[in-house]
Amino acid sequence: MNLPSFLIIGAMKSGTTTLYRDLQSNARIFMPENKEPEALIHDDVLTDHGRSRYAALFRRAEPHHVCGEASTAYTKRPTYEGVPQRALAVLGRGLKVIYIVRDPVSRAISHHRHLSGLNVLPHDFDKALRGDTTLMDYGCYAMQIEPWIKTFGHEQVRVVCFERYVRDREAAIDHLCEFLGVDAESHEVDTARVYNRSEGKPQMVGIWRVVRGNFLYDRILRPLLPPAVRERLRLALLPREKTPPSPLSASAVDRMVEIFAEETARLQKLLGLDEPFWDFEAIRAAHTDGGRATDGG
Repeated sequence: MNLPSFLIIGAMKSGTTTLYRDLQSNARIFMPENKEPEALIHDDVLTDHGRSRYAALFRRAEPHHVCGEASTAYTKRPTYEGVPQRALAVLGRGLKVIYIVRDPVSRAISHHRHLSGLNVLPHDFDKALRGDTTLMDYGCYAMQIEPWIKTFGHEQVRVVCFERYVRDREAAIDHLCEFLGVDAESHEVDTARVYNRSEGKPQMVGIWRVVRGNFLYDRILRPLLPPAVRERLRLALLPREKTPPSPLSASAVDRMVEIFAEETARLQKLLGLDEPFWDFEAIRAAHTDGGRATDGG
């Protein structure tokens, strides 16, 4: 029974799709085409049936493969709790964990853009921020990663900064391959591609959401279509986001900077790092002046 020896656990809207595709390009790494299987968010995975269903995702892996999967729900506390404990029970103490994090203000904006485009959140960012705590919670990276470190130890966890990763994806994947114990020369990173941007992204709305959630498509047709073919069909057939979300207010920026700066300092201390992840005063100035950071996947 094949099961993952590593996980990409998030964060949502922080480049997880690009990282997933980059690691998938390594000939020694097997990752199922179904990104976001989310098997570990429910106790069902602890049963024989649930574990077998999870293992079925990796049935095409060959003996030389190192298996992994990517599910951003694994760092969506408090929506989903207990994921590291389930991972330990199912995958064992040798599991390796990769957590990619992005400037949390830009992450929250991208999160809102994605869900407002699906009409899940209000179009007005300030209203959404007041009504949906996940915009803040999923960017509180210390809160999200701490249970993973407590469960598996510092040596089994790698935190990747999105902004540094996209500056040199080849070097970043080399380091992660070393962490995973695979030959770094076996990958072919397509640095010209950045996957799953929110801005201008095709919107999975109406009948397309029904098709995407259909069992026959998800379990039979989707695995037969190469990723490049699915991407071309998605771009050709799905409607694009028509109206960008409303601008942020200065008070919303101030609130996010205050909370995220404190939380990120806690993350830095938790990881024992001297260098800060982001300059929050520069982030405040960029967003207060109407600037927008680039989207992550």
